[in-house]
Amino acid sequence: MTSNCSTDIKIENDSIQVESQNAPDINENITGSVRENKLKFELERLVESEGDSFTVKVKNLVDWAGYQRRRGGAEIEIDRILNELNLISKPDFRNSHISADVEIGKISLVVDPAATKTQGVLTTIPSETFNSLENDARQSKVTVNRNDHILTVGRLEAANIKPISVKPDNELLEATTLMLKYNFSQLPVMQSDREVKGVVSWRSIVSAQLKGTQFPKHVSECMEKHTEVGYEDSLFDVFGKFLVSDYVLVKKSDKTISGIVTPFDLSEQFKELSEAFIKIGQIEAILRLIIETYYSIEKIKSAKDPADELREIKSVDDLTFGEYKRLLENQNDWSSHFHVQISRKVFIDTLEEIRLIRNEVMHFDPDGVDEKQHTQLSTALDFFNEVKKLLPVR
Repeated sequence: MTSNCSTDIKIENDSIQVESQNAPDINENITGSVRENKLKFELERLVESEGDSFTVKVKNLVDWAGYQRRRGGAEIEIDRILNELNLISKPDFRNSHISADVEIGKISLVVDPAATKTQGVLTTIPSETFNSLENDARQSKVTVNRNDHILTVGRLEAANIKPISVKPDNELLEATTLMLKYNFSQLPVMQSDREVKGVVSWRSIVSAQLKGTQFPKHVSECMEKHTEVGYEDSLFDVFGKFLVSDYVLVKKSDKTISGIVTPFDLSEQFKELSEAFIKIGQIEAILRLIIETYYSIEKIKSAKDPADELREIKSVDDLTFGEYKRLLENQNDWSSHFHVQISRKVFIDTLEEIRLIRNEVMHFDPDGVDEKQHTQLSTALDFFNEVKKLLPVR
């Protein structure tokens, strides 16, 4: 099964690319005030030039906020500035793929007296420019929602690529030729961006032919009922749909179809994280071997987080990754116990790189691991494997 997207679509990672390889990364050194001014300036400029409603890519919001990755800090900053400027994004910028467009619009503030008395919560509803979204745009002003934006359909790239479709009165030959051209198993049958009539698939074509006396000529003669999910639905909803369907159409809150997702798309999403997970596991196994080779059990026990009084350390297997680093970065112990001629600074810097990537993988960052991080993991794994070869024979 293949995704309903052409092969020339470039997969965007949740990072901001710099044109010149030698250019300094200004985002890393940008101050909070500059971040705020840049984001506010760009949004105010768009409001002035485009009016109360305009579209912008999520990655632009992240860039203007002074960040390279969409993380808690970036989300909080973007959310704060949007609220300050009385703006709202639909779909929520946190629930969308990094390369997706979101609609930004003015909102009107409505105070719920009951909520104000009991919770002090100020809710928002869209102005006339967002009337089509009125039913689901009411929201509380919170800094970051950590439960609702982690595993959503909209985070998949395929959910943000408008599907190729046909109309009911199109010749079936046109539909089958498009399916052959793009190696699709099905095509949505649509009258407009919001009106889905069904899907046409190889299965539905064969079924119609077997039931009739002649080969169908038009798409309408061999359609079948379509399956759809919401843009902000949980990915677990998609798993359930795949038990009975080979695809799902993705519908946004404005009723437009934003993409089509297949099992292939999900496998690609989780492949990145699974590869990173395996590499990190191999790195940790090598680190445990290094520590076990050079450090006594007393030293291993001393690396335990002092705040974690109840946890018992019986071997290196009981240490956390942070505790590996705490043990290995001690300069005196390194000189006393680590007899391989390896730069301590390079070793520890590599550990820190892996620790940061590991945090994202283990907390299942829905934006995945980018190409740079995959390269860092591969380089670190090769490096630690070389160090392992220098260990004494046991």
